[in-house]
Order: sequence, then C-alpha cells, then structure tokens
Amino acid sequence: MNQVSRTFGLGLMGLLLAVALQADSTAPRQRHRVVFLGRISSTVDPGYQGLLQALSHLPGGWRDRVELRFVTALLPDGKNRIGSAIDEALAWQPQALVGSAFVASKLRQRGVQTPVLFTSFVHPVRTGLVSATGTRPEPVAGVWIADETDAKRLELLHDAYPAARTVAVLMDRSWGEATEAVTVLPPLARQLGVELTLLYADDLQEAQTILARPDSLRFDAWMLPPTGLSYLSAVPLLKILGSWGKPVITGDTADVRRGAPLALMVEDDFRWDAQAEVLARVLQGEHPGAIPIQRSYKAVLSARPQPLGGFPPPSATVLRRADLIVP
Repeated sequence: MNQVSRTFGLGLMGLLLAVALQADSTAPRQRHRVVFLGRISSTVDPGYQGLLQALSHLPGGWRDRVELRFVTALLPDGKNRIGSAIDEALAWQPQALVGSAFVASKLRQRGVQTPVLFTSFVHPVRTGLVSATGTRPEPVAGVWIADETDAKRLELLHDAYPAARTVAVLMDRSWGEATEAVTVLPPLARQLGVELTLLYADDLQEAQTILARPDSLRFDAWMLPPTGLSYLSAVPLLKILGSWGKPVITGDTADVRRGAPLALMVEDDFRWDAQAEVLARVLQGEHPGAIPIQRSYKAVLSARPQPLGGFPPPSATVLRRADLIVP
C-alpha cells in the first residue's frame, strides 16, 4: 500500500511539475517600459521609427518585449518643452530613456539615474554627455556618429570650386564648440588660400536674420555642417543659397537628393541597430557605463553633376572622387 501511495505521489508531483513548466513556457515575457523623448511626434521623428524597426530585427522577440512610449520633447524650429517632457517620462517609471544628445544632456543635468541612451553627432566627451567613450561610472550609453570631418568638407568645397576665395560656415553654437571649429578650420583655410568666416545661428529665424544682411552676399561659397540647425532647416536655407547661385557643401546626403551639389556625410545607417542592441543589453541588466560608446568612421561623398535650385556644378575632379553620384 505504501509503495502504491509513493508511486501515486511521485506521479502526481511529476504531473504538477509538467503543468507548471508548460504554464511558464506559455506565460507572456516580461515587458520593459522605455520612453523615447523625441521631436514633434512619433510619426515624424525618424529616430523613433528607426528604433522600432531595429527592435524588430533583434532575435528574441524584442519588439514585443519593449513597450516604447513617445514623449514630445523637441518642437519645430528648434524650440523645446524638455522640462515637462522629462517629468512626463519619469512619471511612467521607465526602465530606460532614449533621446538625442540634447535630451540626454538635460537628463544628466537633472541627475536622472534611470539608464539613458543617446545618439549624437558631436563628441560625447567634449560635450559632457559621458566622461569616457569606454568604461564610465554614469548610467549613460549611446551611439556617436563620429562626425569630425568639417575640415575635409572645407577641402572638398575648395577642390570643387577652386575660384571661391571667401567661404562662410553656418552652424549652431553647440556644433562649433563641440568640433572646436575656431581652432580647427581657420588654419586649414589659410593653407588653402581661403578667407573663412564662422557664422552662428541656433534656429531658422536667427539664420534668416544673418542671411538677410547685405554682407552675406559677399561670400563665394557656403558650408552647412550637419548641425541641429541644418537638420531642421536645410530646405529653406538651401533655397536661399541656391537663389544666390552660391556653391555649397553640406553634411547630409539627403540635401544632394534635394538638389544641392555636394555633401560629405558620416555613415549613420548603423545607429538604429546599434542603439537597439545597446537597449536590449541594458534591459537585461547590464550597466550602461560598461557598454562602450558605439561609433562609425565611414564617410560618404555624394555629388550632383547638374545641381538644382540655381547651384553651380562642382568640378569634374571632385565628381570623379564621389562615392555616390545623384543624377
């Protein structure tokens, strides 16, 4: 009888264990709350859309495991509501916060201890986002589109338009500080025999005020680095410069597709997949500071033999060097 009882008991325990394992295997995986502090709306912000798509590429069903909420932090024309956006994001008690370099810097200033992930076109150490691109104590990780190629842009502009003797660089102040433009560009301009002027505008209105000055017409050529200003306002700025028939080089291939003659752009397609991978590692418990800042070094020169909007064509020498020709 005892043997029968023991056999029955063991069988019942096995059955219960099998049921428990089956229930555990069919139970929904833990969902992770993540807030993306972005620009205007979830349908407009390419970073939000890029991260969503990249999460779907990750193995392990990460797209379904992450509850990604969009909070508007940046408004059109460079305006923002960052303070209230941070309050709104933190009220949801997320396990990670994602945003631009500007958003990440504001989160750092608030002393937020929730893991922060950023994407940045400027050096993250120089701007104070992180203390090091390797191991660091702060709970911050991210992707650096390592664009330190303004000097190369100036060289290409000179080679494409060798007759240009006066060049203006239009950029926002944070870009100028982060890239040390005042130190890097003037010596190179002197070597090239070019008179260089650095102009600063943090939004479209300020840029339009600069361009409305009569002396802005004196410049033979212009450079628009890939700053926040050009990211938000490239179309109206290029329209003005094109109407003057002035040569220009930018930092975004999309500008050449719109009609501009030249762009030198650091490859950034990797950033969404890299950001998704870093996010997954953080959500699995890895300290953000233990994850090296992800970066790319590849730059792509794009050119138009016949630019649109009034821009003059670049030299054949530079066209032969282009990685991408836009017809």
